[in-house]
Amino acid sequence: MAAKKKDAPPPGPWEIAPFICCFGFVSGHLLTGHALDNEVREWDPGAGLVLAGHRKGRKAKESVLAIAVRPGHEQFLVETDKVLLLWASGKPKPVREIVGLGSSTLAWIDERRFLTGGSDGVLRVWDLESGKPTLEAEHGERIVGLATDGEVAWTGGWSDNHTISRWDLSTGKAIGKIELEDACSVMERSPDGARVALISGGALRVFDWATAKQLVKVDAHSRAESLAWIDDAHIVTCSEFDNTLRLWDAHGKKLDERADLPRPARLAVGPDGVVYVAIAYQRIDRFRVTKDALSAI
Repeated sequence: MAAKKKDAPPPGPWEIAPFICCFGFVSGHLLTGHALDNEVREWDPGAGLVLAGHRKGRKAKESVLAIAVRPGHEQFLVETDKVLLLWASGKPKPVREIVGLGSSTLAWIDERRFLTGGSDGVLRVWDLESGKPTLEAEHGERIVGLATDGEVAWTGGWSDNHTISRWDLSTGKAIGKIELEDACSVMERSPDGARVALISGGALRVFDWATAKQLVKVDAHSRAESLAWIDDAHIVTCSEFDNTLRLWDAHGKKLDERADLPRPARLAVGPDGVVYVAIAYQRIDRFRVTKDALSAI
C-alpha cells in the first residue's frame, strides 16, 4: 500500500511562490502580484503572512503585472487575461470587472478615471463608471513605464524605439519626447511630484517633471530591474543580474549597497519607508534607511 502523501507545510513568514511581478499598499497591508498565478496576495506586514488571496476564477498561467491603488478608497485595480478587476481590501469578490485590452502598466488619474499602458503601445484613459476608454494616445511600443500627475502622463516603451513620451491628458496630444540609448524598464514620480526617475538599460536617470530636463544620469547596474523613491532625497534600485540592492541620493550619488542578495528582482517602498525586496522565487527581504545606509529588518 502506497504511503499517504504528506501535505506541504504552510509557508513561513515572508516566504513567496511564485515570482513577484509588482507590489502595492492598501489599508495598512502589503499587496503582491504574481507571475503565472493570476492572483494578488494581501499581507500582514507585521507578521509577514498572507491574509487573503484575490483571484477571479481558476488558477491560470496569467501574470499580474501592475497594481494601482484607487485614491480615497481601500480598493486596488489589476489586470489579468485582458480583464480589469477592481478589488476591495479583504473582500473575496471583485467590486468591478471591466473588459481590458492587455495592460502592462496602470495608474489612477483620480478616483473616477485611470490610465492603462498597453502591450499594444497605446495609452488609454478609462472612465470607471462606464468601463470604457475615453481617450487613446499612440506611444508606438509596449508601454512598461507610466507616471502621471493627473494632467500630464509620461510613458516609456520596451522595444528598439527607446523613447519617453509626454502627454496632455485633456487632449491626448504628445507634448514632448525624450530619446534614450536603451529601453525604459520602469519609472516612478518623486513623492513631491517635482521629478521622475527611470531605469534605461543599466542607467538611473532623473528628470525634472515640468521641463523634462535631465538632472541625473548614472550607471546603476549592469541591468537594473526596479526602482522606488524612499523619500524626496533617496532612491533605491535593484538588479537580479548583478545581485545588488543600491541606495542613491537624488543627485545620483551612491550611498550604500547590498551585494549579497540572490536575484533581487522587484522592490517597493511602503508608506512607512520600509523597502520590500522580492528575492527570486523565495522570499521578501525588508530594509530601512538610517543615516544614508540600508539596514536589514
